[in-house]
Amino acid sequence: MRTANRPAVRPSLRTKDVCITAQKMACSTTLSLDAAAMDAKTGFDATKAKAAMTQFETLASKCDTSISLFAISTDGFRGIVAGTVASGGACDADSTATNKTAATAVALASCLDPATNACLPVKAPGSWTCAARSDAAGKCFTDANCKDGLFCDPGLSLDRGACTARKAAGADCMANNECTSFACASNKCVTATSDTAYCLEQVALVSIGFGSTRGGGAEPNRPVAWRRSRAYPLLRRPAAIPLMLR
Repeated sequence: MRTANRPAVRPSLRTKDVCITAQKMACSTTLSLDAAAMDAKTGFDATKAKAAMTQFETLASKCDTSISLFAISTDGFRGIVAGTVASGGACDADSTATNKTAATAVALASCLDPATNACLPVKAPGSWTCAARSDAAGKCFTDANCKDGLFCDPGLSLDRGACTARKAAGADCMANNECTSFACASNKCVTATSDTAYCLEQVALVSIGFGSTRGGGAEPNRPVAWRRSRAYPLLRRPAAIPLMLR
């Protein structure tokens, strides 16, 4: 007896309200962006933030797949904080803060001229420094430490990586930020589509180079903020944050 074909089981779609709640949670809790914006050390610019959001909405209305590239640029969300610490100055996170994630967010967003400088944390207290963004093979903690076109590859290190060129379509990958398209599917860099470009978790975490999503395996767009390897920025290696702030 023939068995009737059964329709494929599709995951339930989130409602608009659920999406908004998840996005706010990613921004305020996962990335502690509210805390960073409210801290004078970051030099948050409300006018630039409004302009960035306006352009973001314009791109979104057209389903423009370059939205992640805009988001990480200094014309986008990375540029909404001007910073207050000059190049060569200390950008240490507050080791006495109760919320270590928020303290790290503030520190990483504290350097003047984010187009050319970024906070480079190291384990030793008192030695987090605003330094010029690195060329290929340079030291990094987040993608923000690397020049445009590069990502921070952690390799086997918990607290330090190396700036590496983003990969073309067809190259092996484990996270979206490794690819020039910001799209990694089934462990391969692929051409960006509206699905990959507009995953809310992807946009939130990629936006200022302070997060990442995994692009392969059974959970293709789950945040890797909770994993030690192959992720990037703010919560790229969360295990390192409490160790470095002790």
